[in-house]
Amino acid sequence: MEYSKVWNNLVSVLKLDKEAMARVANDKNATAWGVLILFGPPVVNLILASFTFSSGFGVMFSRVMFWPMFIPVISIFGIILLMSLIARRFFGGKGDNVGFFRTVSYSAVVLWLSIVPYILSIFGILDPVGLYNLIWLAGVIWIIVVSYYMLIEHHKLDSKDAGTVVALGIIGYFLFRNILGEILVGDYYRFWY
Repeated sequence: MEYSKVWNNLVSVLKLDKEAMARVANDKNATAWGVLILFGPPVVNLILASFTFSSGFGVMFSRVMFWPMFIPVISIFGIILLMSLIARRFFGGKGDNVGFFRTVSYSAVVLWLSIVPYILSIFGILDPVGLYNLIWLAGVIWIIVVSYYMLIEHHKLDSKDAGTVVALGIIGYFLFRNILGEILVGDYYRFWY
């Protein structure tokens, strides 16, 4: 029963259904699901990618493998919270940060498609990086779109203020990724990895 409810909410959030977005924002169980939806793909991708190396699972913990998988999702998590905080602090947003996170993290379900390139790479069908990056780009764009609508619906911002907050979120995403990449990986980090 819980899984079908979550699935229906995921699909509804992707369709920008305002009622479903409000329902997810107020559902306390949606927080754990949001964390799973957001952080699940890099965990699965890291495991799948390790199958393609002769050293196996040991490669998962190297800085050039582990952090490039997690920096993008940590950056997304950061901008979700950053946008909600900016909306509340500087634009008089009415909603809470956790409710905003719940709904926006549900929109990250698109990122689960990034598992497909790594499954195909196990069988030697393709190099996963290019398709993985394309899927992540599409996922981030959709997260930004849902964030914009949530800023209007959840935080009750007007469209101009929501656009400003989203623009700051996009800048924050690129800054987070670059700074974390430089600190945690160094010269090995490529932005579109």
